Parts: sequence; structure tokens; C-alpha cells
Amino acid sequence: MNKLEKALEEAELIARLAAVQLIAQEIVSVLTSSHKINIVVRGNKSIFMSRFEYSLFKPTFYMIRIVIMLLLFLLQKTKAQLTNSSFTINGKITTDSGRVKLLPVSDISFYKDTKIFSESALVAGGRFRVSGTIQYPQAFRLRLENSEGVKYISGIFFVEKGTNTIRFNSDSNWVVPFGEYKTMNEFRNSFLKYFSEVAVKDSIIKAVADSFSRVYGDKVPLKYKSYLTILQEQNKQFERGLFQSYVDHNPKSYVALWNLINYQSFEYSPDLDSIYNSFASELKNTYSAKAFAKRLLISGKTAPGNFFPESLFFNTDYERRNLKILLVNKKITLVDFWFNSCNPCISQFSLLRQFYSEYQNKGFNIIGISVDRAKDSLKWKQVISKEKLPWTQLIDLNSAAQRLGINAYPTNFLLDSSGKIVVRDISLLELEVYLRENLKE
Repeated sequence: MNKLEKALEEAELIARLAAVQLIAQEIVSVLTSSHKINIVVRGNKSIFMSRFEYSLFKPTFYMIRIVIMLLLFLLQKTKAQLTNSSFTINGKITTDSGRVKLLPVSDISFYKDTKIFSESALVAGGRFRVSGTIQYPQAFRLRLENSEGVKYISGIFFVEKGTNTIRFNSDSNWVVPFGEYKTMNEFRNSFLKYFSEVAVKDSIIKAVADSFSRVYGDKVPLKYKSYLTILQEQNKQFERGLFQSYVDHNPKSYVALWNLINYQSFEYSPDLDSIYNSFASELKNTYSAKAFAKRLLISGKTAPGNFFPESLFFNTDYERRNLKILLVNKKITLVDFWFNSCNPCISQFSLLRQFYSEYQNKGFNIIGISVDRAKDSLKWKQVISKEKLPWTQLIDLNSAAQRLGINAYPTNFLLDSSGKIVVRDISLLELEVYLRENLKE
């Protein structure tokens, strides 16, 4: 058995032990809480029998008939529900051919029925048709591909029960398509207009940053970089304030829920918990909202001010490594989650190498953690070698990133010497400012 196989076996054993502990707790809970056995449920009531009564219980012919009739009733009810929950997308797109496929907003964990993401539809004469079932309005993106690869990805759009006619412009990536029905009307005419000032401020900040770059090149003075980070953070706070206000006035808005899910996939703030709690109960009882609540709970554990959770990682020799030990004698540590084919992850390595070279002797450390699967571990090592990454590299073979609520890459955590999270998802610009201000001579 080689080191990789041993590491995988160890990670799997730990996961199994955790599962067995949960099952054991459930069994103990059942055995100690009651001497009755829950046999069947009728409506909201349960029938309980003692173990002795249960041993004397024998099904009769009439009971079997009742069970069969009940099953037939449930089957008919299910069919009726499926019929009432069906949707169709009649799509029009500015291309004659290709294949289209629905993509999730954030990730598929917010969708109860994920089969729709494995299906595709043929484009013929600029038209296509997609059908499925949903219980309430849901958000998607659309991907167009042909023999040359992916040609187009749309902005967010909404699908509701019934027929949804939507027009897509395949020449405009990430742009919201056009549809005239309830949720799309709210999205375009209410939600996007409500948040239009955020986009305007983003454009102004980008224009200011571009002007600094034209004047100073890659040597923009620290005071100007600090100014940009302040502007960016102010706009983020402004956007979260708009979310709170919009949900306060529209507590049943699925448009707001799905846009909040999309927002959280890029960053977490405690403000999101307050916004979520402002939604109506009927909306919070949906599968997507419950999944989002779980995601917020997980993300809250890795919010600034908390200690980075204990997790199992392995080094390039597939030996276990304790993250806390790697923080010893370091004032600031950047924990960077990435994977071998993530272009945004790899593109940041050049600047990170500069920061590491300049500040490693002043107490700065970087720990790279790959989320590559075991079968891709060789590719992971090849990227490390090609990019000449001098800092510690670990691999997550135990799905720790998933449990930490990480669903976009790169994701990073800036830790102090005790392992407490200072910032989550700090930008390279913000990191440079932070290092200069906190690791002075």
C-alpha cells in the first residue's frame, strides 16, 4: 500500500467512525427514551405498541387491502403533484445550432431535483425546449456549447411553473436574458433597478483603479490602494443594506432569495443571517431556503473572530499535518484553497510569490490547500512544481472544504498567530495593504 492509498484509507476510516457514532447515538436515544415502538403514522398521530404487543401483532387480509388502497391513493396524489409542478422553457437564442444545458446558481445543493442538470436540449433554428418539475420559482443559468466547446453562459434567470418563454443573446455572456412572466418581471423591473446604484459604484471604483494603474503602473502608492479597499468594503456594506431593505418589503420574494444565495457563494457576512431571517416562513420552509440556512450556519463558523476549525489534511508525501503546528512563530498566515485546473486560483500565484518573498522573514506564512481528488493528485503536484510555489502545500482528502462551506475558488482565510480568522476571502489588493500596515519593520 503506497502513501496515497494509506492516506485515503485513514480519511475514510475517520469518516466512517463519525457516521457510526451518529448512528450509535440515535440507537441509544431510541432505546432510552421509550419502551414503545412507533409502528405506523396516521395523519399527525403515531400508533405505539410495546415489544410484546408487537410480537402478537399479525396483519389481516383487510389490513393488507387498506395498505394497498393507501399506496394507490398516494401514487395518484404524487402524479397529480408532478402534473401541477411541471415547467417548460420555450427558449429562443441567437444561434442556429448547438446544445444547451441548465446550470445551477451557486451549486446544486440548493436544488432538490438535480436530474435536470444532467440533461441537455438541442438547438434547432434558434429554438430549444427544456421541461421538468419544480415546486416554486428557481434560478438558473444557461450554457450553450457546440463541437468547439462552450460558446455562451447566460446571466441568472428564473423559471416558474407553467410555460416560460425566454430570449437569450448568445453574443452577450453573463447578461440577464429576457422573459415576460411574474418572477422575471420582478427581477428586471424591481430587483435589478433597486440594486442599480451598486453597479454604478462598482464601475466608478473600477475606473478609479484603472486611472491609478495608468499613472503608476504596478507601483500604485499604498495610500491609494488603501483608499480603493475602503471604497470596495463600503459598497459591499451598501449592497447588504439594500438586500435587507428589499427583503423587509418583499419577504416572499424568491428573486431575492436566489440572489442572496448567489451573493453568499462569493462571500459571507453576519448580515446575511439577519436578511435570511426576514423572509416569510412559507419561503423559509422550502428545500432551497433550508439548504441556504445550513450553508449560513456552516459559513458562520468560519467568520472573522472564530478560530479556524480543526480539519484533517495531508502533505505532498500524504502524511497527516496539523494546521495549528504550521502557525507556530508566524504572525499572519494565509490559508489558500485551490485546485489544479482553477485558472483564477493559479493566476494569483505570481503576486502571492512576491508577498511571500517580501514578508516571510517578517512573520508572514502561506498554506496552500488543494481540493483536488486523489486521482488528480499528480496534476496538483505538477502545478506546484511548474509555478515554483515555495510555501507549504496540503491536500484535502477528507472533504473538509465542503464541511467548511467552501463552494467557490479560490477561497482564503487570513489567520493570526493563534489560528483565529481575521479576514475571509481577502483580495490580493487588501492583502498587500494589510501586510504593509501590520508587518512593518
